Amino acid sequence: MGNNKIRRIKKEIRGVRSILKDEYMDKGLARWKNSNGQYYLEIFAPDHYQLGTLEGYHLSKQIKSFKKVIKFLSLTFKSKEYSYKNLIELSKEYVPFIPNRFQVEMEGMADSVNKISYNDILLQNCFLDIFYGKLIPKFSKSKVLRNFEIACTSFAVRNKRRTLIAQNFDFPFFFKRSAAFVYTHTSGNPSIFSLRLGALLSLPVAINNFGVSVRINAIKSRRQAEISIPSSIRVREGLEKAKTAQAFLNYITRRDFTASCNILVSDLSEVFSLEVIPYRIEKREIKDCVSKSNTFISDSLQVSLIDPKYSKKRQRYADRRIKNAYQKSDRQLNEKSLLNILKDNSIICRRNFLKPMTLAYLTDHYFGIGNPRSNPSGLVPIFNSNSPLISN
Repeated sequence: MGNNKIRRIKKEIRGVRSILKDEYMDKGLARWKNSNGQYYLEIFAPDHYQLGTLEGYHLSKQIKSFKKVIKFLSLTFKSKEYSYKNLIELSKEYVPFIPNRFQVEMEGMADSVNKISYNDILLQNCFLDIFYGKLIPKFSKSKVLRNFEIACTSFAVRNKRRTLIAQNFDFPFFFKRSAAFVYTHTSGNPSIFSLRLGALLSLPVAINNFGVSVRINAIKSRRQAEISIPSSIRVREGLEKAKTAQAFLNYITRRDFTASCNILVSDLSEVFSLEVIPYRIEKREIKDCVSKSNTFISDSLQVSLIDPKYSKKRQRYADRRIKNAYQKSDRQLNEKSLLNILKDNSIICRRNFLKPMTLAYLTDHYFGIGNPRSNPSGLVPIFNSNSPLISN
């Protein structure tokens, strides 16, 4: 990547810091902002407790909606062992691994939302880890769990002069009311723009103001995971500390993962791919382009899949689309072209409400709730850009 290009992008990113006015950081401020018809919550907070109270107050509808979703899913288990109450007890086992500042943030959320307890907030932050790290591996033959899917498609590109990363986030339709994009600024930490479900401190679908960007695809694996730091908090911790993709990976791989997944991580000049099962990580630096879905590419990891055939068709299609676009662009694929791939109907951009459907999407510069084919694209506020917003 050219030095002039890097300097220019870094200058653009540093411009974000000018909005961190002292009065905002001292008192705290939150507001919903509109970008081309897409809304995101922007928060300035002097500490993690104040951040949590502002998140809880302004995301109360999403948090209450997500609680209903988890309660509904818990009812699908005939065993009382996995009632909502017992899921809360299981989530408490993750607490010793959660840094204190994030526990304080969750307390702030609980204090500012009526009829929501700290335990509700904790369970939401452990939701992905419990379902994909514990329940799905344990009940691998369950028809209910076979039909429950987080079925995303993500892409990463390393061009001659820049990197690109993108994802469609696919969930059952009843999750949509729980989703929101949030842009946080806290004293002494990088600003972070992330997709949230309910009270999750961050889905692994996020970018910080150093240009470190992460995407994830959940994997239905036979491998049960041990208790460790929940994935939502692991990602927040990494994004608060990391100035490069490699530094982010160093943080998130210090402890065993709590579920199987694919992870893409990029910064302004590098892209890395991880295929993860508990106790094992296969890492690859991407020199050209890559696509990820809800399956593994590595031959050695196929035996860990509950259904080795699941998502293989989507994986092959996504591979062809990104490779063809990359070659035609002569390694200069642009953001609009990548967004057009996210709009592909119907394998990548899915709109059938009877199946997992695209409920949100995020590239380095564009975001939206809903699918990118039917909805306008907002501009990610991390970057100051003169590029026109893309309307559909």
